[in-house]
Amino acid sequence: MITPKEAATLVDWPNPSRKQELHDFVLNASAKEIQMFFHCLDMDAPTTYSREWQSRARMALDIKLADEAERTAQKLVTGTDILINETKTLVELTHSLKTLTIVLVALGLFEVIKFVLDLVCHH
Repeated sequence: MITPKEAATLVDWPNPSRKQELHDFVLNASAKEIQMFFHCLDMDAPTTYSREWQSRARMALDIKLADEAERTAQKLVTGTDILINETKTLVELTHSLKTLTIVLVALGLFEVIKFVLDLVCHH
């Protein structure tokens, strides 16, 4: 694949085979490469072709950014689902700990009462 700088130099070439290279670049370049392509275009003296390719590259960039935003949103949804499930598990464990604490307190009171009764009965 050609570099962003090479793609920018192809914008005003009338050669159809080079136009295909430029088209492939815009379709396959990363968002960063498209941004570099914008910086390499000579917009001080824009031509019809440079405006056209800048517009095409902008559309490709928008699509790439939208796709990335969608992937990021999906990761966030997945992470949120995991967090919700783990929170439910923590709530269930907390209820179990509460029940065990009540049982332990009851057993402790039973042992204290048993100890006091043993003291009273043996004296």
